[in-house]
Amino acid sequence: LAGIAGSALVLGEFYRCLDIISAGYGWDGLLIAMIVNNNPIGVILVAFLFGVLKTGALAMEAATNIPSELSLVIQSIIILFVAAERGVITLIQRKGEVPPIV
Repeated sequence: LAGIAGSALVLGEFYRCLDIISAGYGWDGLLIAMIVNNNPIGVILVAFLFGVLKTGALAMEAATNIPSELSLVIQSIIILFVAAERGVITLIQRKGEVPPIV
């Protein structure tokens, strides 16, 4: 599906391949999939949240002069909390194990 969407952009809108076509949507998709552990329902919900953040950031900047980069900060905080949660769970699981003798 992503290939069809990409070819539709190249052939239908720009008529050539440019480096600015995707705006990093692939990386956003990878992050979203990692956040929800590839849960299909979770992907839909988190993708909607990230889309609202990106779209709302532009409207927020136009209406209130708050920089649109604030949405990137919010997305980064979400990613950091998810990564920290996984790290803490791993540390708790390892706490009961006997460390190897070096």
